[in-house]
Amino acid sequence: MELSEVTLNVRVDGDGPAVLLVHGFPDSHELWRRQIPALTAAGFSCVAPTLRGFGASDRPEGGPEAYHPGKHVRDLLELLARLELDRVHLVGHDWGSGITQGLAQFAPDRVRSLSLLSVGHLGAIRAAGWKQRQLSWYMVLFQLAGVAEDWLLRDDWANFREMLAEHPDAESVLEPLRAPGALTAALDIYRAGLRRRCSSALTRCCHRCRSRSR
Repeated sequence: MELSEVTLNVRVDGDGPAVLLVHGFPDSHELWRRQIPALTAAGFSCVAPTLRGFGASDRPEGGPEAYHPGKHVRDLLELLARLELDRVHLVGHDWGSGITQGLAQFAPDRVRSLSLLSVGHLGAIRAAGWKQRQLSWYMVLFQLAGVAEDWLLRDDWANFREMLAEHPDAESVLEPLRAPGALTAALDIYRAGLRRRCSSALTRCCHRCRSRSR
């Protein structure tokens, strides 16, 4: 569907109250292919966009700022307007969780319900302890443009395959990322959405490493 800034690959199915399904990294709307038939059979309509920078949707130029979570929120609100949907049930997975939370905060009158999968409420994530930060090490790595791409691509995507070890569709997820610029565009949501926090974490880590080496 053509929007003001980008064209998104969108799947629309069914009739009834609308459910907006928002995927995360590194997926596309194909993530929801098993949930959509169940939801439509239950009497809902489903709108499943592939976010900018992912899959067959546009990858705009402009660096990380072109993929800021706020841009995704605006895309989704414009999509709802184009489809003439006033209120929807929101479902977000991974980065989609953060984006749907942003939409609910910015436009609460457009939301019937909010369901968060894989990644919880942003407040809970911020309040989590050191163990959770250790589990999120890759977010710091993803800030390093070029370095992260090289690490993920090394040995025919060996490191990325290890990260996706529990993903049921790892190979089909990797395939679209082979296109020129696709991996960087997908990573740019981390670079725009978490840059300040991850930069601070990286600085603290470097300080600790220097201290230990003295």
